[in-house]
Formats: sequence, C-alpha cells, structure tokens
Amino acid sequence: MAKPTEQSYAAAKRILLWLRDRVDLGVTFGGPHIKSLDDLVPSELPRDPLDEQRAPCLACTVDSDLNGRTLPTPEEAAVCPADPRASRSQLGYEFSIAGGCFDATSRRQHSIAVDTAAAELFAASTAAAQLINITGILRFITFGVLGVHPVPMHCDNVVCITVARDASSMKKVSYVARRVRLLQELVERKVINMVKVSGLANPADMLTKHLAKDTFRKYAANLYGVAIADV
Repeated sequence: MAKPTEQSYAAAKRILLWLRDRVDLGVTFGGPHIKSLDDLVPSELPRDPLDEQRAPCLACTVDSDLNGRTLPTPEEAAVCPADPRASRSQLGYEFSIAGGCFDATSRRQHSIAVDTAAAELFAASTAAAQLINITGILRFITFGVLGVHPVPMHCDNVVCITVARDASSMKKVSYVARRVRLLQELVERKVINMVKVSGLANPADMLTKHLAKDTFRKYAANLYGVAIADV
C-alpha cells in the first residue's frame, strides 16, 4: 500500500491472526464424482452457484456494491475535501473449477459509477476480460477439451444480463458503451454465458459487502470447498 494508515495496519494484523489459527485450511478441488476432464464440461442448464448439484465446470460469479456516498457540495468540499476513492464502487469476482475457487478479486473500481447498472457492468466486463486468458490456457493444457464452451457468469443484476444479450437495450446504458460491447461480443462468440442468480445466493457478495457471519461462512464454504465450521 502506498500510504498505509493505522487502520490499515490493524486490518492486516487481524488477517494474519486469522491465518495463524487456520494454517491447515485450504481450497479443496475435485471429488469422487470427477473422473476425467469430460466431467468438467459445462452443462446445458447452469445451476446456481450454491446448488449442491451444480457442475464442477469453470464458472464465474461477479458482483458490485454501489457506494451510497454522494459527492460533496462546493461548500462541503471547501471545509473538508472528500477522498475520491470513497465514492468508487467495490467490485468482486471469482473463478472456480472442480468445486474450488482458484482466483478471486476484490477492489475499488477505477472510476465512479453513476448507478448500479454501470457498477455491475464494470465488474462483469472486467471479469469477462480475464476469462479470455483463462479459457485460452485451458484450451492449451487440455488439448481443446476444456475452454471451448461458454463459461457461466453468474450475476444478480437484470440490466447487466439484458444488455449483454440484447444489443438494442444498450441505449439506456450508452455511458458505458465500450464495456457493454465487450460483453456482447464475448456472449456472441460463446466465450461467456450470462446467467441470472438471486441476490441472496451470490457468493461474490462476500467480496463486496459486509455480511453476517453465518452468510459469510456459507459463501466461503462454497467458494473454497471447506466445512462451514472451519471458516
């Protein structure tokens, strides 16, 4: 961190203490139901991320939390200048395969989103861009068995899914046209498959929101393939 504060050090110590007490905790991949690479091929009807019967294929969950703070008035800014980062939305996405998460990201977005749709589209397009590289690597190391099917991208925002599937809906979100075009192209090329998921069943929420302990444990157990009591 470029400018750490006392709060930053306190948060880092808390993370280190948590890791110290869980040195045996790690991501669990695979299972008795996975016998070959063919078992990692996506199914035609993607299931919710929290569904126990979901396919162990490459999948992505994405979420964004629109910051509720508003920009200060000129009078307020003169008295107490606002931190520009405070108005940025938080994005979060994770990639999982064989029942375990192998990559997860949680960070502030680079720009200030004007509404929830823009924040969700920013997060989805960022994750989709990463999938281009991931699917290419899978195609290479599996000799074309994996990485050639649309990757289910679970999102809980209806507008984001609608504009990614229908180019005529982009008029309402023309202010993020470049990101919409990227999603539409990847959907058309069958690199990704936008899937609607309930806002109460999106594990990516743990990367963007403050959650109750039980909810956090449920999402973490789903992503990392561990027992809820271990988290």
